[in-house]
Amino acid sequence: MEDWKTQLTQRDAYRLLSKEDYETLESLEETRRRGFTLNPRAETIYFRLLDKLEDEKGKEHAEMLAAEYREKLKEDELKLVELSSGVAVSTNQEALEFFIGAYPGFEKILRAHNPANWIPGCLPKIKAAAEGGVEGIFDYFMDEIENPDAFSYNKTIWPILIPVVDYIKKGIDCLEFEFTAYTVSVIEVHHVEHKKSFGAWVFTFPGSEKPISNYTDIFDPGTLNMAPPKITVPLRLLLGLASGELQPGGCEVIKHKDGVLTYRVEGFEAEVILPHDFIAFLMDLGEEPLKALQELGLLDDITFKILETKREVTPIETPVLREKDKEQLRIIAEMGSRSSWGGWGEALGMSRQGAKDQLLRFEERGLIELERSENGETRAIMTPLGQAYLV
Repeated sequence: MEDWKTQLTQRDAYRLLSKEDYETLESLEETRRRGFTLNPRAETIYFRLLDKLEDEKGKEHAEMLAAEYREKLKEDELKLVELSSGVAVSTNQEALEFFIGAYPGFEKILRAHNPANWIPGCLPKIKAAAEGGVEGIFDYFMDEIENPDAFSYNKTIWPILIPVVDYIKKGIDCLEFEFTAYTVSVIEVHHVEHKKSFGAWVFTFPGSEKPISNYTDIFDPGTLNMAPPKITVPLRLLLGLASGELQPGGCEVIKHKDGVLTYRVEGFEAEVILPHDFIAFLMDLGEEPLKALQELGLLDDITFKILETKREVTPIETPVLREKDKEQLRIIAEMGSRSSWGGWGEALGMSRQGAKDQLLRFEERGLIELERSENGETRAIMTPLGQAYLV
C-alpha cells in the first residue's frame, strides 16, 4: 500500500469508499504490512479496491476542475456583458428608431414610408452583405474571452434603404430613384451546449437561448459594399400616378403579376417595373408630387427646379385604352357569368377566336382574371385596374 499512499491518502479512502470497502482495504493492507502474501482471491479484491479508489479520486478531481471551469464561464459572461451595447432591438420599429437616432436627417422619409419595400428582391442581398460584419463582431467578442467554444449567437438584420431622386433623360424626361443601403444588425450571444473532458471524465455543459449579452450596430454603405438597383420612372408616369391615374396618358399596364405592375411608356425604350408599395408611395405624393419629394428630402433644390421646368412641357397623351376596349370591358363586367368562347364572341360582337384573343389580352394587361371550368366555359372577373376604367 506504499505506492497507494504516495498518491492516495488513508483519508481519501475513508472519504471516497463505502465503510465496508474501506475496512476491507485497510485489513488487506495491514496483512501486506506484516509481510504476508495475499492469496489470489484477496489480491484480486485488493487491487480492485485500489482501482475503485483511484477512479473515485480522479472523478473528484475532474469535478473540481469542472467547477473551476464553470467559474471561468461566469467570468466570460461578465466580459460579454461589458461588451454589450446595452441597446435591445427586437422589432422592425425599434430598429427604425435606433437608426433614426443615429441619422435624424432621414426621419421624414422613414416615418412616412418604408423604401425597403420598394425593391423587395434586393433585401436578401443586403442581409447577405451584412453577414460578414456580424460574424466579425462575434469573432471579436470571442477573442476577448477565454472559452469561446461555450458560446454561440443569434442574429437579426433589418435592411434600411434611403432613396434620393435625380433627373435623367432617357428618350423622355425621367426621375431616377437611387438607393443607399444600411442595416441595423443585432447579435445576441448565448450559451451553446458543449462537452469538455477532464482526464477520463467528460462533462456536458448545457446551452440556453437566453441572451447573455446583445450588441446592436448600424452597418453603413462602406461596410456593406453593395449598390441596390435603381428605379427609373418617366416623369409623365409619376405625375399621372400622383394624380390618381393608374394608367396615365401614354402609359399602359402590360403585365400585372405577384404584386408588380409592368408599364410600357411612349418614348421610353425599356419596360417600367413598379411594385405595389412603390406605386402607393407615388400616389400618396398628392397634387404637387415634386414638391412632396423635395419636402421628404429626396429631391434637392436644383433637381426640383429642373423637373418643374420639364413638367411644364411634358406632353400628356390620349389614354392608351381605346373607347372600344372600355366598352368591351363594360360588357364583360355586366355579364358576370361563365360562357364559352363562342358565347363571349356573340356578346362582344366578334368571332370566337377574336373574343378569346381579346379576353387573353385583357388578362395579360391586368384588367381581368379568367377562371376556366372543366366543361370548357370561362368566367371573366374584373380586377381593380379594370374597374378603374368603368368609373
